[in-house]
Amino acid sequence: MRTVATMPGPGPLYQFHDYWTYPDRYSLVSGWWAWHGMPGVFAEMALPRMAVIVERDGKPVAMLACDMSNSIGKATLESGITAPGLTAAEAREALRNAEKALLTALKDNELQYGMAQTFTSPAIARTLERDGWRRLGEVVHLVKQLA
Repeated sequence: MRTVATMPGPGPLYQFHDYWTYPDRYSLVSGWWAWHGMPGVFAEMALPRMAVIVERDGKPVAMLACDMSNSIGKATLESGITAPGLTAAEAREALRNAEKALLTALKDNELQYGMAQTFTSPAIARTLERDGWRRLGEVVHLVKQLA
């Protein structure tokens, strides 16, 4: 398991680990997926290479991924999910910290990413708007499996 960042400070200790090297990652996140009642099975094969597991005080609490365009400085945050049993405030805090870690990595990237986007639920969108994200209209996000 490779730790990619740590956010020390007052309150809980957040650590961000590379999803792809995290022990038993698929069982962990697919369990969260099922617990939240998400449709179908967790499609790990659709995750981009930049993805993090968030630990709060040593316990995994969330996962967030970032798909980076290789032709323009735009990235998409996606597949955010939290562990069962968190309060709404704990889940928000975990995903906000994951967002900060991924956006920092994007800014530090040699391609100098200048924009991030996400497609999310209305409840999460309201939280993101308080953090400086802005709405670009109403979008219906569709997906089709090719196999």
